[in-house]
Amino acid sequence: MSQRPLRVCTDCPALVGPGESKCGEHRKPRAGYIRPARHAFYGTAAWKRFRREALDILGRRCVECGSTDRIELDHIKSVEDRPDLALEITNVRPLCKRDHSSKTMRDTRRRRR
Repeated sequence: MSQRPLRVCTDCPALVGPGESKCGEHRKPRAGYIRPARHAFYGTAAWKRFRREALDILGRRCVECGSTDRIELDHIKSVEDRPDLALEITNVRPLCKRDHSSKTMRDTRRRRR
């Protein structure tokens, strides 16, 4: 197995790993995404188990466009509005990332009105 060679930091003589250009001292901290507290539910074991089982039952194909790429599970009625339906198979459907993002943006705009 061949490994990519180490590189020299662009700001000092320190060696950095493959794909890096700066050492830890010179690398800017990345602005990480911090999930809002209202989304904590999606990190729970119950959701992860439900999601896996729901996708096994419903399939891993977007119900909007038919894509099988980057499938997510969409809540038809949001968890914020109906937390009692969060783990209900009749309230979820598989959507691709693009269609799920579009639906979420439409829902968000409707709520702001």
